[in-house]
Amino acid sequence: MSIDQNEVASTGTSLEALTKFFHLAWRTDGKSPVTVKYYRGNFARLLWYAREQDWPPDANNLTEWHVRALLDYVATTAGR
Repeated sequence: MSIDQNEVASTGTSLEALTKFFHLAWRTDGKSPVTVKYYRGNFARLLWYAREQDWPPDANNLTEWHVRALLDYVATTAGR
């Protein structure tokens, strides 16, 4: 995954941009490819859930209740 700094800068603190930064950090911190793949998959599922629930695009606008709803979904939905 290539990180375009202009793209990331223009998106500010969107969940998408933050996950790109995390991915870059894991790769440059020397995490194993298996670990990077595992975290990347989890973040892909988080982004899917955020889109499905129409979360605010800016992560600064997320609340405790967004996180609680996600945790409830993961705890009560089969296969999660």
